[in-house]
Amino acid sequence: MSSAELHSLFRKILMRVAVDTPPSTPPTLEPLELPTLCDGRHPAGIVHEDFSALHGSGGYLARMAHFEAASVAAFMHLAAELDDLGAPLNLIEQAKQAARDEVVHAHSVAALAKARGARPPVPRLTPPPLRTLEEVAAENAAEGCVREAFGALVGLYQSVHAKADDVRATMRTVAQDEIAHAALSFELHRHFLSRLDGEARARVEARREQALAELLHRAFSFEDAPWRDELGLPAADALFDLARAFREELAAA
Repeated sequence: MSSAELHSLFRKILMRVAVDTPPSTPPTLEPLELPTLCDGRHPAGIVHEDFSALHGSGGYLARMAHFEAASVAAFMHLAAELDDLGAPLNLIEQAKQAARDEVVHAHSVAALAKARGARPPVPRLTPPPLRTLEEVAAENAAEGCVREAFGALVGLYQSVHAKADDVRATMRTVAQDEIAHAALSFELHRHFLSRLDGEARARVEARREQALAELLHRAFSFEDAPWRDELGLPAADALFDLARAFREELAAA
């Protein structure tokens, strides 16, 4: 699935959810824990960070910038693994370009956070050794084809709905790049499956299905924040509808 095809599919999902989801009023209290949604590709070996001091829209953006910065390492490690596995040069170069995109995202989102009084923590990493073809394929199926791809969909939603001009402008760029990264994940998925035997392919596909099920569970548990409209985050009901439509469209693609 190309970047243009994925963008068209995501637009279709957004229109479907806009029709089906009634408007709602944001809550007055901030949830104790609110996971970031559009924040790049999480690397294996990222060290858990204490975000307890980060609050409000600035705190959310600081956490998002933290993971965007970590995504730089994720894509550079992916490029190294693709090279080690003898993948086509164009896939390796796309992974390196994605890393460069994430540098821009990290700086842009960090600027949004700092404008709201929050500073992103620097990510700490213990990168894993180079992995086998099946291990890389399984991670890509879950992290790239599901979590990061759904994040790109949410980013596109934010680029339309954010009431803050600076957030809306930043998310237009971030969403476009993240959709391209998701398209790379689907291209990698096809490449990996073509090189794996039947049993390994089945395990990789099972990992993707597991990730989709986990996505629905996380979306169902999502809570609204008082500042959701500032950042253009979907309401809890809309997020679940996005996740369900994402899963349905992915199964049909």
